[in-house]
Amino acid sequence: MKEILGVQSLHLTGTAALHARLAASVGVCLVMLLGVLALPAQAEKAGNGPCKVLVIGFVGGIGTAHFPPSVTAPLLHHVQSLGYPGVCVKMFSAYCPWCARRWVKKEFAAGSKGRLSEELIEKGPKVILYGYSLGAPAALYFARQLERDGIPIELAITVDSKGFTQGIIPRNVRVAANFYERQFLPPVFGKRNMRPEDPLATHFLGNIRVAHWGHLRIAGSGPVRELLLSTVREAAYREEKVVAGTAGEK
Repeated sequence: MKEILGVQSLHLTGTAALHARLAASVGVCLVMLLGVLALPAQAEKAGNGPCKVLVIGFVGGIGTAHFPPSVTAPLLHHVQSLGYPGVCVKMFSAYCPWCARRWVKKEFAAGSKGRLSEELIEKGPKVILYGYSLGAPAALYFARQLERDGIPIELAITVDSKGFTQGIIPRNVRVAANFYERQFLPPVFGKRNMRPEDPLATHFLGNIRVAHWGHLRIAGSGPVRELLLSTVREAAYREEKVVAGTAGEK
């Protein structure tokens, strides 16, 4: 009996060891995959001057700016193709909001450490935020990080938010809008109850239902596109006038 038990024990131990090795291999592969997925796209910029408007897009699912192609890419590429002066566009994985934060802080002040000064923030670029699907919670988390840095956000757009989030928009966001649809799977409908943390600090345009577009098409739907493009255009030319006025004073 002892020998039988001993054989069974050895067999189980061997099976457990095999499973452990397989699990470890899968874990390593997942870590490597997420590392690749977290890589942001190289910033696209119109003109040769510094970035005056930062458009940051968080893609959905396991998508990245590289692979697989995100449904958010056409809209963000279109923003860049318009050639507005000083507009820099960059996409990030939903799993790497700190990558976006690192880029933003670098654009505000290269090599700065710790909290940025009020002067640097005031003279820094304007930030416009876009988050789609699983990228929407990432966008809100990222906005919260910028709040700690004292950096304001001109506009935050969340589109058909999926995943776990309280849906609270930080007070450093000046204008926000949440778009959602109801044609996806019922358990994972887009979040429709976003709200600002401080209604006096954030002008919330509301939870806006976009009908007849579906989850994969809402990313570049008419209302989303119009709000993003108009805000980018206004910010770009406002900053251009500020720069021109400063140059004229000199």
